[in-house]
Amino acid sequence: MARRSLKEAVENSPQLEAFVFGRSVSNEPAPANTLQLLPRKSVNLTFSFTRDRKPLRHYYDREELEKWVESDIKINGIQSPLWVRLLPGSSADNYELVAGLRRYLAAEILNLDSVPALVYDWSDEEAYIASLSENINRRSFSVLEQLDGTLNLLAIKLDTTLEGAVQALYRLNNEVKKVNQNVLVSDEYEIVESTFNFLGQISWRSFVSTRLPLLKKPPEILQAIREGKIEYTKALEIAKVKDEQERQDLLQLAICDCLSLTQIKQHILKLTPKSQRKVSTTQDRFSDTYKRIKAAKVWEDPKKARQLERLMAQLEQLL
Repeated sequence: MARRSLKEAVENSPQLEAFVFGRSVSNEPAPANTLQLLPRKSVNLTFSFTRDRKPLRHYYDREELEKWVESDIKINGIQSPLWVRLLPGSSADNYELVAGLRRYLAAEILNLDSVPALVYDWSDEEAYIASLSENINRRSFSVLEQLDGTLNLLAIKLDTTLEGAVQALYRLNNEVKKVNQNVLVSDEYEIVESTFNFLGQISWRSFVSTRLPLLKKPPEILQAIREGKIEYTKALEIAKVKDEQERQDLLQLAICDCLSLTQIKQHILKLTPKSQRKVSTTQDRFSDTYKRIKAAKVWEDPKKARQLERLMAQLEQLL
């Protein structure tokens, strides 16, 4: 299979160039990227352009999603169109979602009959690049989602497996340590360089040192994140538990009971022997207590409010 650089992939697809760089393309047929109103049920969540047929984003907080729907989408409607392509191997009236899953789920919650969409004629590679580009620059895109998305794209560009992409990065990193990076020349190196330049997040060497170590986290933790069962930050906190059985038990508890990050930390503290617990400084305790008081809104309870008033008076006297 002939390899194309990311630059060539974009240049050879005016529609993809418009999507990634926000450029208008005047020589494309109008129907190709004209805003359309599609029946929601004609948009399929098959993600055939990804290796595992799953969306790039691992997790959506259902409660946050529903709040966003009520406060925004229900009032203003879906302002930004979905990005879709014709569903491979299907009729002309069936589409595959490429980007905009959160908006699609909002339409599903509101039971909307139709959704605004832009239809593109993208190959699997182009659809993957478009989906990754749309997601990777968002603040809510987790580090693991960035890691998986980047490795998948590298595997596509290098025509290899995910393991092969990881090995290529480590191999190049070792070679760079031996020679000057400016004189390191190979097809593999050029592809890696162009991929990370295109994504515009971090350099590939920083990716090796700060992202790839995530793959060494407990496999059940990574699997739970990728299956959308638990939020990234909560799962990484659970990964700190050294005992395998205790870690797995806490993971299941967090998923089943929808534990908050604070609750997870409290459970971990109970699992940690007192001799190994980090002694908090007075400053740390004050900061933590202040946050907990605000979160609990103790002033709304008359009895607690009076106690808080007395404690504040003591603090003011101390100052």
